[in-house]
Amino acid sequence: MDNLPNDIMRYVCTFFEPIDVSRSLINRKLASQADLFYASIVSLCLIDQNEIDDVLRKCTGLIHLKTDKIPDCPMTKLKKLNAYRIILNERSTRIISQLALEEITIQLKIVAADITPVLSNINTIHAAVTSSELKKFDSIPFTSLIISNDDQHSELCRINPTKLKHLDLFHFDGFPRNLNLSEMSLESLDITCAVDDPMFSLFDLSLVAHMPLKKLSINNEVVKIPYISSLRSLYLTNCTVNLSELNTLNLDNLKLVCCQTAGVLSNTKHLELHETDFIEHKDLNLKSLDMQHIYNHDLSMFTELEFLHVGGGRLAIESLPLTITALDLNELLVTTESMRHIARMPLRSLKLCSCGIKGQDLALISHLKLHTLDITDNDIDFEYLGLLRNMKLQTFKYGLKNDLFLLKMN
Repeated sequence: MDNLPNDIMRYVCTFFEPIDVSRSLINRKLASQADLFYASIVSLCLIDQNEIDDVLRKCTGLIHLKTDKIPDCPMTKLKKLNAYRIILNERSTRIISQLALEEITIQLKIVAADITPVLSNINTIHAAVTSSELKKFDSIPFTSLIISNDDQHSELCRINPTKLKHLDLFHFDGFPRNLNLSEMSLESLDITCAVDDPMFSLFDLSLVAHMPLKKLSINNEVVKIPYISSLRSLYLTNCTVNLSELNTLNLDNLKLVCCQTAGVLSNTKHLELHETDFIEHKDLNLKSLDMQHIYNHDLSMFTELEFLHVGGGRLAIESLPLTITALDLNELLVTTESMRHIARMPLRSLKLCSCGIKGQDLALISHLKLHTLDITDNDIDFEYLGLLRNMKLQTFKYGLKNDLFLLKMN
């Protein structure tokens, strides 16, 4: 990347988010020629930047754009636009109408122009709107919709259910009485109750039991979930839940954040626990476990575990199952004996951050076929890195948190 023209380096460092840049960024043959480089970009994120028109005029192959400013320049190939932070005035509405968009993400809270005719020509629409403003857009066939309740006394208007797959109800004290749930076929539902301290159930989830729901997120609620045959992912935050009642569901993913639990869980493949005590379980065949803290819990019974992340506490590493392929430990003591046990795992990704590992113990893992190794903040002398010289790593992190050395190999 050192040989790139100055203007490319300036835009690369200023504008591009790595997750949003196409693979052509690392194609040095294209990158050595500015015009070809810009023309090869298909996905771009421009946030909090000025004078973006000049950049976009060069990006003639752009298909996906995320921005907080609508540029007034030709974008003939653009199909997806994320303009969530843009005020929809006459100028921005006119520019959007000139694009051949297939998908758009917008916020309908501040609208100073008639956007309805423009949206009627776009196939996939993701939007956020307040409950009081929703009536202005009741004819639009949204694909996903976030509704924030800004008037507890107003009636929610009917929502066009034709294409609606994802619905987010924020700060409601139950399903609005006139919400046409019976007409919807949602795949994802996110509920945030208006009550911060859940004492009883406010949402009657039997009203959505007929839907082909795959993902359900609930915040601030006493959870009572009916049987939903299609449900695979359940995310609960600040909820009270009886885990035994979840065992009738065919869950693949369960996430509990700041939850009060009772009962025994026996049915999920992937479990996340954050600020939630380790749960009671029986016959639980986990594939992955993500915990913020752990205190001497025995994980040896999870004989099919493939991914483990623990963010602090105490863990008997020597008892971990030898099925783990991705191990991520943070602020846990990893001794030489622990490293010997880790070395027996079929690991592809290993992250041991702030774990007090010894430099000489790196020799114990030098035979592993890792693609990712992170040994940040372990106070390991640079000379010990020679023990890893035969590893074919794609990503390697080493050093202290404030002086991090990051190497990505492609």
